[in-house]
Amino acid sequence: RQALALDPAGVPQVVYAVDSILMLAGHGPQGGWHFETIDESTWASGSDLALDSSGRPHVSYLTGGARAGRWYATWDAERWQSEQVVATLEQAAEATGQSGTAGERAISIGGDGAPHLSYTTNFRNPNDPDANRIELWYAHKDLATGRWSIERPDPWSGGSPSLALDAAGVPCISYAKSYRWPYYATLRYTVRCGNTWCGEEVDSMGPNSAYSLGVGSSLALDAGGQPSISYLGANDHAENRQMRLAHKDAVGWQIEVVDRDVDSYTAVTSLALDAAGRTMIAYAKNYDLMLAVKQDDDWHIEVVDNAGSVSGSIVLVLNSQGQPHVGYFNGDRLRYAARDAQGWQIQDVGSAELAACCTSGFALGPGCLLYTS
Repeated sequence: RQALALDPAGVPQVVYAVDSILMLAGHGPQGGWHFETIDESTWASGSDLALDSSGRPHVSYLTGGARAGRWYATWDAERWQSEQVVATLEQAAEATGQSGTAGERAISIGGDGAPHLSYTTNFRNPNDPDANRIELWYAHKDLATGRWSIERPDPWSGGSPSLALDAAGVPCISYAKSYRWPYYATLRYTVRCGNTWCGEEVDSMGPNSAYSLGVGSSLALDAGGQPSISYLGANDHAENRQMRLAHKDAVGWQIEVVDRDVDSYTAVTSLALDAAGRTMIAYAKNYDLMLAVKQDDDWHIEVVDNAGSVSGSIVLVLNSQGQPHVGYFNGDRLRYAARDAQGWQIQDVGSAELAACCTSGFALGPGCLLYTS
């Protein structure tokens, strides 16, 4: 995956990994992309990127080998400073004969500059498939003590998490809940309330469903703090391979189908709301990069890149004028698309060798892209 962010000046930055080395790509003021190393650890992956109010990048990522765990890194104006948030649950699982791997992730930065993380850990037990599960986690750093607090927002399981902070800095998470491995059958939304989490069902196919719903969830909060979530029904039945939007109003959750026959193998959507509350969603269909925009009560869908090889992670961010910027993979190339008055401007960020086998995230900042491969 890759992660994209825009700084206050609208310059893109991308985080990604090459040969398991975590990298940051920044777009310079004179044009062209510049690359730097964040972490050279073994098996850097599962990265995500966020910028604070001053445009400083913050990165969440996973490593393997001797330093296995969930890590957090930030730039201190001179160098990258990294710290381990938690060791992977692989180590704890070894004693029970299970295997554990890290899954999806998300990062948000509070108004005080403190990082908030959401991520999953996948447990598989070869001796008891019914014991397989995906656990959802939330981590927050107390800047006064330097300590991380780690919680489980859902005592059962959850995948495809997306994290957002409301105006008061309260964490909100959308995720897909699994009742029957390996299928996600329910989209849920949870908010931290006091010392616990208050969750609710958004959309469901029922606990006994053999199909998936809720994968690729992407969460955004409007100016009033109300959540919107884009997500997929990903399975082999075209009727259910829909891209949906759920929005909560005073009545409850309102759900609509945005597009049909979308690419379930990509299993990702990326949602953003502009200053006027207009909804935009980036996703893949027929291996093309798509953008859906809701204007009044209608959806307007356009092809951003019709190269026909779009797969992997897709990240949508908006600049201060509400113009969309998208980071994504086209085959083995990491690409960046930005729309201006002339239309879509598409650039190859990395070569085929640079972008192969990637996992990364995007944020818009002084031209910055995060990726791992």
